Amino acid sequence: MTEKKIAGLGGLPQINAFDAIPDFTAVVHVRENNPASEAHLNANRRKFTGDCATVYSLLMKGQVITTKSIYMQYDVSSLPRRIKDLRDGVTIVGKIHIDEQMVYDDKGNNTQNKMWFMYDKLSEETRVKYKIEHRKKLSIK
Repeated sequence: MTEKKIAGLGGLPQINAFDAIPDFTAVVHVRENNPASEAHLNANRRKFTGDCATVYSLLMKGQVITTKSIYMQYDVSSLPRRIKDLRDGVTIVGKIHIDEQMVYDDKGNNTQNKMWFMYDKLSEETRVKYKIEHRKKLSIK
């Protein structure tokens, strides 16, 4: 992080508080497999960029997200695509490691839904609440 001194503040310590904010402007993928899908992507690129920023900030706060929860609370659609954009994006500080696990009901049955999280950001209570397996057992893609 480079410090840019502002004149007139004397010897006060200065930081650029915005250096730590990742650049999401180039995270969203640029190509689709057909012209109609690519037109939709380009028309909605701004929303998708904001969706990536929302998903990233929630994961960094140690939250566990599902397609249903993120859509209902934050109006983020296509969560698996936003996760892929974040994983593939190189403009954010290095590569982002996002873990995933299937969601199980109270009886232990697979619900055919996934949850996404950053294992290192989770509290022990959250790991227990969502029955998140130890990282070594997770299928990481």
